[in-house]
Amino acid sequence: MSEAGLLADPTEVRAILLSAAKAGEAISYSEVLALLGHDFTRPKMRALCAILGAVDEDGARRGEPELAVLVVRQSD
Repeated sequence: MSEAGLLADPTEVRAILLSAAKAGEAISYSEVLALLGHDFTRPKMRALCAILGAVDEDGARRGEPELAVLVVRQSD
């Protein structure tokens, strides 16, 4: 975890989401976690969800569309 106690830096998560958006593709929770150097676990997925919320809140303040909608379950 980062020094802030987060699973990952929200800026890094945002960059992953922007890359998926530019490619026009969804990305799974496990893929995001793997790109961040983590194995998938439910607690890590929940921590990622918190970061996704923060990324979208920050983007909303800038008038940007939501990016968290790109993150899906692997079965989807």
